[in-house]
Amino acid sequence: MKKFYFLIILTLLLPVVSNVVYSCSCITADTKAYFDDANLVFTGQVSGIRRPYFSMDSSDPIKVTFKVNKVYKGLNEKGIKMDEIVVETAKEEASCGYNFEEDNEYLVYANENNGVWQTGLCSGTKSLDDAQNEILGLENTIGEKIFESPNNTQEQPLTNLGLSELTVLAILLLVVAILIIVEIHISKWIKNRKK
Repeated sequence: MKKFYFLIILTLLLPVVSNVVYSCSCITADTKAYFDDANLVFTGQVSGIRRPYFSMDSSDPIKVTFKVNKVYKGLNEKGIKMDEIVVETAKEEASCGYNFEEDNEYLVYANENNGVWQTGLCSGTKSLDDAQNEILGLENTIGEKIFESPNNTQEQPLTNLGLSELTVLAILLLVVAILIIVEIHISKWIKNRKK
């Protein structure tokens, strides 16, 4: 029985003590390559950042809401006009996540993956202050396609819990179930001992 409890404890501690190490390595490209590779290119100001409730992994996604200033590629070509857009990135730079700061402005290169816009360190996304030359180049190259004044707002659905959050909840439920089983066995043992 002691071996059984030891295995349960070991199984519960395994996700806590085992860490996966990630490293981000990007190939530097020019503005044209970033632009060509992206499905969506826009400038905008971060109006909100939604981090996971529970996080066990540096690659867990965070959702960054942008107030869109200009769209250079993507939405305007599809006839979709937005005031705001939500873009996901990995939580930490070690997993190629971009470290957005609320109220700052950025030039964002994003790609759509299963209906979710995603960006990161390797996509070409950068602070608006660092992207002035790129923006001038984009405006000179595709000036007539720039969309500046969004009219319609279309919200993207936000999922409530990510994979790491569900994992933590599942582990907590497993611990509670084990504690209940142990309590039942202890109370039976005490009851049998009194006889």
